Amino acid sequence: MYYFRSPAQAIVALLTAAFVIFVLSTAYLRSAEKMGTKINTNNNSSPQTTSELHIQDFERVAVKKGRRVWEVRAVEAKYYSTENQARLANSTMKMYRPDGSIVTVTSTSGKLYLRGEAIVSADVQGDVVIGIDESTKIYTDLAVYDADQDKISAAGPVKIVGQGYTINGIGMTVEVANRLIEISSTVNSQFISKVSTQ
Repeated sequence: MYYFRSPAQAIVALLTAAFVIFVLSTAYLRSAEKMGTKINTNNNSSPQTTSELHIQDFERVAVKKGRRVWEVRAVEAKYYSTENQARLANSTMKMYRPDGSIVTVTSTSGKLYLRGEAIVSADVQGDVVIGIDESTKIYTDLAVYDADQDKISAAGPVKIVGQGYTINGIGMTVEVANRLIEISSTVNSQFISKVSTQ
């Protein structure tokens, strides 16, 4: 038991203890925030914690029978383990076809839905570019990849640029395995023929 010589000493001791408790609790909350755990401090609701992991230079790869099936890279990602979901910033997805060729999808943001180690689907948006091969690119604002069907679809406007042609349309589906592009409705198309100068 501690005895204080005056009430002023008792007040100083209480203030010091309160300050120490405040500093420790603030340090704990900041460290929990850095670790990616959100702590609900609202007394009006039941306590909940949402597991959130912040990852710089995110990378995820799936390999089947010694062969890469897909890979995802992002400058930054937030992974929510309870929802099996990752939110991506500035991402690149690559889908590997059996012949070794690759379909790439780049975007400024996206959501990756997972089932264990497998991708279920991916929603990408913002400056979406789908590279079918070296000469064919598809530009749109929003696209969805369905892993079960191995298809990429877009409901809005799309622009397909290939060697010697440009097609603008509304709605599109890409079958990744055979590189088949189907446009729901074509707005216009332009074909550029090489004219001989001889």
